[in-house]
Parts: sequence; C-alpha cells; structure tokens
Amino acid sequence: MGTHTRANGHAPDYFPALVQALHLLPRRNLPRTLWIISYRSTMASEKSPLLGGVINDDDGTGVIDFSTLPPGTMGQDSGIYDSTTFPEKKEDGFGGKNISVFGSISLITNNMTGPTMITIPVVFQQAGWVPTIILTILMMIISNFSSTFLCEAMSSIPGNNRFQGRIELSTLAEAYFPKYLYKITMLLLFITLQGSNIAAIIVSAQTMDLTLLAIFKWTGGLEFFPRFGFATATIPGNAISPFGNDAYVLSLGFIIVLLLTIPLGFLNLDDNATVQEAAMALTIAIIIEWASASFGEGLIQTSRVPAIGPNQGLLMGTLIFTFASVVNVPSWANEMKPKTNVNHCVWIGDGVATLLLLIPGLLGAWSYDFTGSQDLLDVIDADDGRFAIPSRITVYLFPAVVCLSGIPVTSIIVRYNLMLSGLCGKYTANFWAVVFPWLVSIPFYTGAGLSNVINWTSLLCNGITNFIIPLSLYILSIQAEARASLLQKGLDTKSVPLMKAARLLGKAYVYENRKHFYAAPWWKNHPRRSVLLCFVMIAVLVSLTILGIVSNIISTVQGS
Repeated sequence: MGTHTRANGHAPDYFPALVQALHLLPRRNLPRTLWIISYRSTMASEKSPLLGGVINDDDGTGVIDFSTLPPGTMGQDSGIYDSTTFPEKKEDGFGGKNISVFGSISLITNNMTGPTMITIPVVFQQAGWVPTIILTILMMIISNFSSTFLCEAMSSIPGNNRFQGRIELSTLAEAYFPKYLYKITMLLLFITLQGSNIAAIIVSAQTMDLTLLAIFKWTGGLEFFPRFGFATATIPGNAISPFGNDAYVLSLGFIIVLLLTIPLGFLNLDDNATVQEAAMALTIAIIIEWASASFGEGLIQTSRVPAIGPNQGLLMGTLIFTFASVVNVPSWANEMKPKTNVNHCVWIGDGVATLLLLIPGLLGAWSYDFTGSQDLLDVIDADDGRFAIPSRITVYLFPAVVCLSGIPVTSIIVRYNLMLSGLCGKYTANFWAVVFPWLVSIPFYTGAGLSNVINWTSLLCNGITNFIIPLSLYILSIQAEARASLLQKGLDTKSVPLMKAARLLGKAYVYENRKHFYAAPWWKNHPRRSVLLCFVMIAVLVSLTILGIVSNIISTVQGS
C-alpha cells in the first residue's frame, strides 16, 4: 500500500480538534464508516472500524503503516498525510477509479442532455427566448457551483482529500444532518433519481414504438386500460404515442428499450464510460443534423418565439430537471482517475451540455409549430422536407442514445446510495434501482405523463435535492473545519458566529493546503466568500422554485 508521511509538523493537532468540532454539529451519532479518524497519539495500534485495520506507529517516527487496510477502504489518505496510493480493486457492487477525463466530461454532459432536449423547444415558444436563455445560463452556473462545492465537502472528509474512499451524497447527509433530515434527504434523493429515470424511459419507449412503425408499419402491446387485451397500431397518429393519449399499454417499444437498458444498469459506473463517450458523440451528431435540416429547408421563422412569452409554467420545472445532475457527481468523483481535474470536467461538461440544449431548443422553436402534447421528435418525424430521411434516422436513434447513456447511470447511482447507506443489500438495491422505475413508468407512457413527471418532480424535489442540500452540506463542512481550527487554538466555538469562523478558517493550515475544486481561484483561501455565495444561490433557487410552482398552478388552472 505504501507509507504516508506527515506533511507538516503541526498538522496532527488538527485531527482531535476536528473530531471535537464534528460533535458540535446537529448530528451527534456520526456514522462509524465516516468519522472515526486515525490520530497517532490516540489511535496508535488500535482497531478502527473506519480503517478496517491496525494503525502502527509505535516507534513514534510519524510514519503510519497502512499495509493492513483492505483496498477501497477509507483512511488510505487524509488531509494531513500525503499519499499516492489509491484503491486497486473494485468493491462488490461498486466500480473502480477508471473513468478518464473524456469519459468524465461525456458522463456529465449526458446527464443533462436527455429527455429535456425534446421538450425545451416547447418551453422556448411558451416562455419566450429571453427568460429561457437567461435562466438556463443561471441554472448552469448554480449547477456548476453546487457540483464543485459538493466535491469540496467530500474532499474535506479525513482520508478522502483526493477521493480515495467511497463517499456518496447519502453518506454526507448522514454525517452532517440530524436523523430526521437524513431520512428526508434519502427520500428526496430516491424520488429525484427515479423521476429522472422514468422520464428517460418514457421518451425512449415512445420513440422506439415510432421507430417500429416507420420501419415495419406496425407495433403492438398489452393494453391494461380502458380495455384489457392486445393492442396494435399501424400509423403514428396525432397523439404522443401510437396507442393514443388515454390507453395504458405495455408496448413492444417499451420492452425493447427495457431489454437494451437493464443489463447496463447491473454494471458499475466505470463500466459504462465507453457507452457515455459514444453517446455524447452521437448526441452532437444528431444536433448537427437537426440544425442542418432547420437551415437547409428554410424552416427558421424567428417570429414563432416571442421575447417574453405568455406562459412561464413549464420553464423552471424543465430547467431544474435539466440541471438536476448534481446528485450524480459524488459517484463519478469516486470512480474518476486519480489525477482528473474536478473543476475542469464539471465546467466543461456543463458548458457543453448547455450549448447542446440551447441550440436544438431555439432552432426547434423557430422551425416548428407545436400543438397538444407534441415534442421535437414528433414534429421532426412528421416533416417531409428534403432532409426527411436523415432527420427521421436521428429521431429513431435518439431513444437509444438517451436510454443507453442516461437510464443505466441513474440506476447505478440509486444502487450505490442504497448500498452505502446500509438500507439495502446488493440484490435488493438492484431491484429498487433497476427494475422498479420500469414498473412505475407504465402508467405514464401515454398522454402528458412526461411533462407532468418532469415539471412537478423538478419543482417539488429536484431543486432541493440537487442544489439546496449539496450547498447546505458544503456550508456544514466549512463550519466543522472552522470550528476545528478555532478549537485547535483553544477558542470557544459556540460564541463565534459561522461567518466569522469561516473567515478565520481561511488562515488555517488545513484549508490552505487542501486542493480546492470550485471555479474562482481568488476564493481559494476565503471560505467566508464561498459560504456567502452558497446562501445567495440557495435564496435564488428558493425564489425561482416558488415562482415556478405559482406559474405552473396558474397555467394548470387556466388550461382547465
């Protein structure tokens, strides 16, 4: 495993201060897999549940022997000890550190270029291009900071300063939140991830049925309601699915997508890296074709999209859903290659994804008129221009790209969190993560199910889970470090406000010497500014979410 040497002669004094500071946080019973910290003067030759082995430093040389630790466990490094050792073997049910930089960017990009790519043109026409573009860029910035701040909170865990261990969002929530908030976080996390998966499943299955109709002039399925029996379709029709808007059908397209996707869901995240790279390349190719068709056929009419539209109901829900990939970041950080730059990957990936959303969104809104429950795939498939054949090929290819890049990844992350939190074993977690969303998707297959899933799940759950909770965890991690720094100096932390403690932390040893992942380098040693930014972003998110809920309710009432 190698040895770990002390980076600074005064550094170990920080460890007991951090332990004491952690116990000042709301949750007293910190999980045994996270916060049992090895400290030479108090933990020498003692068995640690966190480390899984004996720490040998009996000679007092300051060198700790980690040779007894199993690969993949925590404690192979810390914020105080420098290490180049990373887990070499995969843990059962988890992946190894094998995701490259390109694989990382592809994964982050694909997390956001899924089902909303085909619904955002409708949002442009309803809400207008000014609020849509402004709020899209704003949400991208908030998403980036939420992701990188969450990585910062992960790296503050002793023994995980370069993501040597396995820390998920559920782990941080259990460590920092009171028990009731931890349970709420787990519930919201499950709803958020499953809602995202259900939306991707619906889009993929609907489009697969359209593909079968285009190629074989036939598709079928088992209808549950309004009549029970075998249903068939020979033409696409005007509804969102070939079987109409009111039928509950287990279609052939649904089964095909299921068979393509479920095997990948049982794999690990690093096993899907090649699929992610291919999916991003295909997504870019699809968007290039769509843009070429819009310009080549002279479909562009900017008058279709007002500057500010009359209906803002779908705007915030769709955008929150689009950028609701922050919860995926810990799983990726755990399995990226050791020298991967978190900051670069997150900002490049989110930036590329934003472009891949705005380009087809604006061009699609300028090029087509949307009626009823139509989305971008429906109108492109109905177009008979000179780009009709390549455009239809991309329409039929799109569900494969979405289902193979998005659905398995979300299933894997659900499994990781369920297993790491101890709520489920591997096989039970696989059922809830991989099988369960397919069962729930059947009732939403037809009608306006997709828009409803995206909008209400986003407004009620996604914003809290993907932005407010990660930012709050970062604030609490800063609070723990700040109090540890003050305790180290013998100061009373209870009488020092959080912001003053965070300002003092900027001068502390550990903060200055830990690698930082958020965007602005001039904040490197100023955690007070980081905390202030978190509070500002939380306030903005809460305000926008409330406006989105009100707008959506007004639109629903007016529509009825």
